[in-house]
Amino acid sequence: MSAHTVSLAVLCALLVLAVVVTALIADAPVTRHRVEVFAARQGLTITEDNCAQVIAYLAVTRRWRSAGLVGAMTWYVVVAFRHQIIGINVGYALSGWFVGALIAEVRVSSLVTSRRAASLERRTLDRFLPRVNRRLLPGAALTCLALAGIVAATESVASGRSVAIWVAAGIGLPAVVALVARRILLRPQPQPSLDVLLADEAIRRRSLQVVTASAITLLLYCVVDQLLVLVNRAETATAAVVVLILIGVVAVPVTGWRLAGAKVSA
Repeated sequence: MSAHTVSLAVLCALLVLAVVVTALIADAPVTRHRVEVFAARQGLTITEDNCAQVIAYLAVTRRWRSAGLVGAMTWYVVVAFRHQIIGINVGYALSGWFVGALIAEVRVSSLVTSRRAASLERRTLDRFLPRVNRRLLPGAALTCLALAGIVAATESVASGRSVAIWVAAGIGLPAVVALVARRILLRPQPQPSLDVLLADEAIRRRSLQVVTASAITLLLYCVVDQLLVLVNRAETATAAVVVLILIGVVAVPVTGWRLAGAKVSA
């Protein structure tokens, strides 16, 4: 048996294992701890009326985010294996998770099974999304586009494909977030009790936080990649710049996690 055949068999086994583990995690019951964490972050009191609503939301979002993550990683591993590369790509993983999160928000609309009612109060991003999320998204997008222009203008070693990806991210991600955010804000709301309505608003708030934080994180990864290209092109990288970029590689996922899980201010 050749080494290539053995590697292919191991790859297939790992992919199957990843799919099985993800399926088990996605279909596992939502734990009480997850519900309590969600309630604490959103300042929501869990009652008999809204408990099932919150559990259903957490289950749907976990299922689709996990599916997106595994799908993207599977695609990357298969493509990388064809080039005899073994590893994990954070950008692919986060992109898949982001796509899964978007699909989950579409599916959440079907969770409202009771009679629906129109809201007399206009829903806006200012009401549901922290200011830092609203400011960072366009800021990260503009930075990504500006650096893409600089990289292209300096004729760096970056291929035209990389620049095109950065431009597409800088324009496309904010546009997608805007469309999904509009869908979240206009999503029908249940009518029953005050507890259910409060849970509905908490779910909208959490959805907007996750979607915007994911897009911001992807854009920041693009920015880090662009800085690395510029530093390598200049060949005058100082210790301060290198340290800054290395910190950014660690700080980016932490920033995304904090933005997605920010607590509601009292």
